[in-house]
Amino acid sequence: MDSETSTFSVNELLDELLALTDRLGRRMRITFVRELDPADYSVTGNPSRLQMILFCLIERLLKTLDQKSTVVFRTGRSDGGVVISIIPQGQETPLGEEETLLCTDRFIDDTVRDLSGKITRGGQGGEVTITVPLSESHDKT
Repeated sequence: MDSETSTFSVNELLDELLALTDRLGRRMRITFVRELDPADYSVTGNPSRLQMILFCLIERLLKTLDQKSTVVFRTGRSDGGVVISIIPQGQETPLGEEETLLCTDRFIDDTVRDLSGKITRGGQGGEVTITVPLSESHDKT
């Protein structure tokens, strides 16, 4: 999934990423739960950039959530877009002074905007929601 622009399945992209990060989660004793909409919506854009943003958000949770926490990944449709929600369930600890993150909030926000999407932070329990537009072919259904 490294082409500049293509039409791709959000669920497949998320499944691929979670397959790569599940091991890290298990090592940190953090459970990833998938609640993916069976409709499996398609979007047109840069899958690598979206996957990178999701990885950055996962990295942050792996560094801040206490052991035995859970992170729910949910997909769905809303107002002509595909919604990806990342919902942490557990106690978060602020990063230490020496700890760094791969991506800054500004980088994440700018990249989501470049994907014609929007990001919302601070929902219930620190939920992060990314909405990206449906592909034109999917939007007609």
